[in-house]
Amino acid sequence: PADIRASLGKLGVLKA
Repeated sequence: PADIRASLGKLGVLKA
């Protein structure tokens, strides 16, 4: 779902 994808993306941005 988009929620999971958004969460992963946000985590990636925060990590980066």
